[in-house]
Amino acid sequence: MQRYLGLAGHFRRFIPYFSVISAVLSDLLKKNAKFTLTTKCEDAFIDLQSIFAARLILRPPNYNLRDAKTLAAEDVRDDRLSSC
Repeated sequence: MQRYLGLAGHFRRFIPYFSVISAVLSDLLKKNAKFTLTTKCEDAFIDLQSIFAARLILRPPNYNLRDAKTLAAEDVRDDRLSSC
């Protein structure tokens, strides 16, 4: 469970209400807590699985889009090369 929540937590900023969904699962990992899978735990686990399967969380980068940082870095590099 700890590994699963660790992996899921890596993508938490892309999943709305992640903390609400995973709270029941996190409670299983508390110290001196009895590890019993209830229907709420199973529902939370299935909800997270379905979110991972349904949402496009990871996608390949679109190299046709260029952001301001990249353009600024290329301008600086071009200026340095032209001054040599």
